[in-house]
Amino acid sequence: MNRRESLAFLGAAALPTLSLAASPSLVRILVPFPAGGAFDVIGRPLANGLQQELDATVILDFKPGATGRLAVDLLLQAPPDGATLMLHAGTVQSLYTHTIKKLNYAPFGDLAPVSLVAKTEFGFAVSNGVPASVKSIKDYLTWAAADPKRCNFGTPGAGTPYHFIPVLFARDAGVELNAIHYKGGNPAVQDLMADHVSAACLPLGTLLDGAANGRFRVIASTAAARTPSAPNVATFAEQGLPQYTREEWYAIFAHAKTPPAVMTRFSDAIQKVVATPAFRDVVSKHHFRPASASPEAALQLARADHAYWGDIVKRFGYEPE
Repeated sequence: MNRRESLAFLGAAALPTLSLAASPSLVRILVPFPAGGAFDVIGRPLANGLQQELDATVILDFKPGATGRLAVDLLLQAPPDGATLMLHAGTVQSLYTHTIKKLNYAPFGDLAPVSLVAKTEFGFAVSNGVPASVKSIKDYLTWAAADPKRCNFGTPGAGTPYHFIPVLFARDAGVELNAIHYKGGNPAVQDLMADHVSAACLPLGTLLDGAANGRFRVIASTAAARTPSAPNVATFAEQGLPQYTREEWYAIFAHAKTPPAVMTRFSDAIQKVVATPAFRDVVSKHHFRPASASPEAALQLARADHAYWGDIVKRFGYEPE
């Protein structure tokens, strides 16, 4: 981290109330999970690029809590002027309304996507405590059924796609898996490496680095086809489970009352940054794919995902909490 970034991070706590109109050189991007995970990997090169594109200081403000909803609260409490934005997964609009009984925001009334920034897939990995002969979802379920005490898997939070997908594909095979929920992906990865859980469902990009070091094995992804970054990882579709073909996408969100001119300014800037080699090289190294979209296209994607996850939650029988 260079001196300018260090000063920006140190100053974040002292500058939360400044608006873009009052201080056009300051933009704060709320990040809903701890530093070190997928959002950090995507957020840092994005912030660096936006600093140059906007000629502004761009602060990453990590605000983990409430399965990503604390950052939403802070975004909606800030003036809707573009000085405060949020990096979040698309599920903040498409899923939470199905899984949280008293959601304190309207996903499509209070939040507006500014632009997509990256995509990845969901991955399923097994620990090295699982026999090496387990190389597929079918193998894992056969092993898990024979050893019920080890039928557990890590997720980055309850009521997330990473919670639903393994339970559903296991249930279809007559196997009950026990979900162990963590506050973000990194703690789940640590316990997977330590064999405290026999498996984990996380963003594919989060899993591939550990797998490359031989700390665990990725045995499936929700990609439509094998990805260049994981050519040896079979898709769920290849393994007879095409219904779990799905992408995870990340976007910058603003308060829905943000003026259109400000939305356009940031959307254009973000799309320019995402197209740069500097951004692409960093996120690709961590197995994410750069992606961008206009606010209108991103909203259309969110609405389609909202319908998909509504069906998944219904099948699961998940009771909103």
